[in-house]
Amino acid sequence: MCIVLTVGRNAVWANGGTLWSDHLEDYPGSFIGLYNKAFYHYNHRELDEVGEPLAELLKRYPNFDRANYLAGRISLLQGNYQQALVSMTAHLEINPVSGMDQEIGAAFLQLGVQTFDSGRLYQCPELLYSSLKFIPNTPELHNNIGYALYRTGNYQEAVWRSIKPLSLIRITAKPGQT
Repeated sequence: MCIVLTVGRNAVWANGGTLWSDHLEDYPGSFIGLYNKAFYHYNHRELDEVGEPLAELLKRYPNFDRANYLAGRISLLQGNYQQALVSMTAHLEINPVSGMDQEIGAAFLQLGVQTFDSGRLYQCPELLYSSLKFIPNTPELHNNIGYALYRTGNYQEAVWRSIKPLSLIRITAKPGQT
């Protein structure tokens, strides 16, 4: 009898996706089932499959910080920076010591670059300035802000932003080396 049960369960346990789908059939709305199924699909980059369990998880447990984090990561992978910011900001409000500052700053930076590339130059600096709250010591960010300000005619601020990265770069040459 044990062999029959094991053979029958092997199809269910073939991978995490089938295991958690089976779990959710038995326990619809299970917190652990919804999260693990979404996380399984995220880890396997099956982003189309993540949506349903993650949406249900966020609907039932909107203050679960890891679900908001996962939603932000998926939005980043899909290039939906605006939604990534919403999800990551929600995560940071729930868990302010999570260490998400770098990722939120990167999302604002990418959104700013995307805005610039689409020709909306005057909206770009605001998004890039938002990144400064999270990643203030990133030379590339200051360069992007400087270039965006230059392109919008704010030359004085553009010069300062373009010089700022030089103070952030560590010089590793020893005395006497060039």
